[in-house]
Amino acid sequence: MTRVTAQSGKRGRRILLVEDHADTLRMMERVLLRRGHDVTSAATCGTALACLSAAMALSLGPPPFDLLVCDVGLPDGDGCDVVRAFRAACPAGGAIVLSGFGMEAEIDRATAAGAHRVLVKPSDLHELDDAIAAFA
Repeated sequence: MTRVTAQSGKRGRRILLVEDHADTLRMMERVLLRRGHDVTSAATCGTALACLSAAMALSLGPPPFDLLVCDVGLPDGDGCDVVRAFRAACPAGGAIVLSGFGMEAEIDRATAAGAHRVLVKPSDLHELDDAIAAFA
């Protein structure tokens, strides 16, 4: 788990980013930071769930994250499990799922788990910006 805080003065979203491909994770982290968001990243389902649990235990106020951006296909589990846990912990937060396949059944499964948007990889950064802006 890595937590990086944007240095810009504008108020971004507090994002839990879950992506197992290291290069994609680093690129998305950089893009989100440049846009002023605070990013906590995880590369596995287990790490994301532990991060969410730890953040909730430390949080005395509002939920620790505004938004989840999560790959659905993770090496140790299903991103939909992370979505369900996120929605339980942060009911007002938004959940964006990234899918490598974009099959209708996968999109339906992600939506049923609580995802607000499903973006098919490789997704355009403008699509991600638009999905994030919907929760501002």
